Amino acid sequence: MKKITMMYLNGCPYCNNAKKILDEVLKDHDVEVIYAEENHEKELADSLDYYYVPSFFDGTKKLYEASKSDSYDIMKDKIVRMLNEL
Repeated sequence: MKKITMMYLNGCPYCNNAKKILDEVLKDHDVEVIYAEENHEKELADSLDYYYVPSFFDGTKKLYEASKSDSYDIMKDKIVRMLNEL
């Protein structure tokens, strides 16, 4: 099973949307998501190259970083595409 990390912030609406999307689509993928809250995983957060959350990583390789302009549907499309490419 492939493991990826999702950096997120508590209370972030984009992160909440990403979690809802993952709840919908992960059943179709052999992927485990490790959720890392940026403020609690400071050392990990500082070691990764991203600006916005949610951001997804395979090790230190960034797979997807959400943007303020990403609607729910755009995020879902990008997350599904990311999972399909793993």
